[in-house]
Amino acid sequence: MEQISLNKVLLMLLLGVFIASSCSTNRKATERKVTVCHDTLDASNISFPEGKYYTFRFDEASGSAGIVPDKLLKSLSENGINWEQAWYKSPARMCVPPGNDMGMMVIVEPAFVLKTNGKQHDLSAYGLIETSAPHLGECAFRVQHFQRKIE
Repeated sequence: MEQISLNKVLLMLLLGVFIASSCSTNRKATERKVTVCHDTLDASNISFPEGKYYTFRFDEASGSAGIVPDKLLKSLSENGINWEQAWYKSPARMCVPPGNDMGMMVIVEPAFVLKTNGKQHDLSAYGLIETSAPHLGECAFRVQHFQRKIE
């Protein structure tokens, strides 16, 4: 009698694993994979390609600490905002040009520029405002660049 109940339990377990794996396979097959590539650039070499741009409006609360661009971009993606590229310059108290060991003691204002596919309208809920002249401001020698690729 113990052998029969053990076989039933084993059969139920295998059936459960099969059903669970088939459900997860179907779900993943319908999702699009979004990959975010990230690198650091010298902004003096950046030319913004033609497109629709937004800049983050920094206030006193966010300006001193900057923002977490990964979280902002993830939130935009999760809410159906089709962004293509983003550039982020974090705030700093010193400007060190490439190839120099010494820097100038200045307040470096943060900057965040987002390029979309042109179909977005109002992104003010995310602190983003549309701009026709994207720029990263002064001392943009270490800029994080993000590219979104959908597979």
